[in-house]
Amino acid sequence: MILISVPKGRNFFFSLNILKYIRIFIIKIIHRKVLLKTNRNNIYIVIIKNKDLLKLIKYKIFNLSIVGKDLIFKKKIKKIKLISFKTCLYINNNIYIITKYHNVLNYYKMHNFNLKIYSSLEFFLNFKKKGIIDITETNKTLYKNFLHPNNFIFKIDLFVIYTNIKKDILNNLTNYVKNQK
Repeated sequence: MILISVPKGRNFFFSLNILKYIRIFIIKIIHRKVLLKTNRNNIYIVIIKNKDLLKLIKYKIFNLSIVGKDLIFKKKIKKIKLISFKTCLYINNNIYIITKYHNVLNYYKMHNFNLKIYSSLEFFLNFKKKGIIDITETNKTLYKNFLHPNNFIFKIDLFVIYTNIKKDILNNLTNYVKNQK
């Protein structure tokens, strides 16, 4: 059995497009929208939260994982860089900072944040003296809430992490990467 993990959240649809390229499609939800059967025999997709993924990768539970760069900063893991997409680091004030991107802030040596959360940041938009650091692809949520990004810092890269995967699947992914450039 081959288990492929895809992240819940902003990289979910990117991950499905990557799997689609190597002809792996979801055909059935097996368990609570977390375990998905694919069109290939013995290949299953597991949707998992990013904060749990690195722990599970360490134990080599998944054969293939698609993750964002913010999850693998300074990690020595076998990986292939897939794509980059424009992101924005939004900081709306410097008094108190709330974020769910702890690894990104540490990487850029921004240590003045006060609260690390895992849920939606939109709840905190109504508090005047709170700063929010958020990473967005389209900025739609920010604009809906009448906020405008102050600072564009970097592009986030999407990676595939692999262990015990068939060479033809790995070659197909590598070809996908070459065709994207």
